[in-house]
Parts: sequence; structure tokens; C-alpha cells
Amino acid sequence: MRGQQWGDMSLHCAELLNKWAAASTEYSRDLMHRAGDYAREAATVFASIQPQTLSTLDNFASALYWMVLNFATLCRLGGGGEYTAEQACEMAVEALSVAHSMVNESTPPHRLAELAFVEGIVCFCQAEAIAAGHLQVPDEL
Repeated sequence: MRGQQWGDMSLHCAELLNKWAAASTEYSRDLMHRAGDYAREAATVFASIQPQTLSTLDNFASALYWMVLNFATLCRLGGGGEYTAEQACEMAVEALSVAHSMVNESTPPHRLAELAFVEGIVCFCQAEAIAAGHLQVPDEL
């Protein structure tokens, strides 16, 4: 399977698994672990495609969006698969940082809105993980 096709498939799986988990009575650690891995795979594929086209950059931004949502949720659940809550949170924060680094004067408004949304999700999930005892309160607070 070619890079673009693999990235597209991974991106769709990341989104589908997130939505499936959200439609369930509760988020499943296994689904969120798999969704996070698919989003990470998609982001890796789209970041590696050269030359970067607008379509590739848009898919990369989408992959980062789902990566943040999926790993932040996994953090809230206390981790899963090979990820501890701390590692899942770090993955979400790192993906958010990369997404912020992509912002420029031509970034569409919907991407800026997505960034604001996922920033809030990361904060919410970190707070929930702290309340559940999955994360320690950061020293810088």
C-alpha cells in the first residue's frame, strides 16, 4: 500500500474508533489505544510525504487533531496498551504542539477552532486523570 493510501486508511480508522468509543456507554481503553496508534501512524505518514501539498498538510493537521483527542482520552482513562496515563498525556501534548507549529497566516479558521477545542480537551482530560489518581499534579501549578 502506498504512503498516501496508508495514511488515509490510518486517519479514517483513528476517527472511526474515536467516534465508536464516544457512542458507547463509556470509552474503552482498548479502542482509545488503537485509535491513538492509528492517528499517530497517519501523522507519521503525512509528515513524511514530500513534497508537502495542501492536501497532505490538511491530512496531517487532521491526523494531529485525532491524535490529540485519542491520546488525551486515553490519559483520562488511566492509560492503556503500552501507554501509561503520563505517556498518553505526553503524546497528546506533543501532537498539540506540532499542530500549533503549523499555524500561519493562511491557516483556515476551522483549524484554529479545532486547536482551541483540543486545547480544552487536553486540560479537561488532564484534570480528570488527576482527580482519578492517574496523574500527579504538575509542580508548575
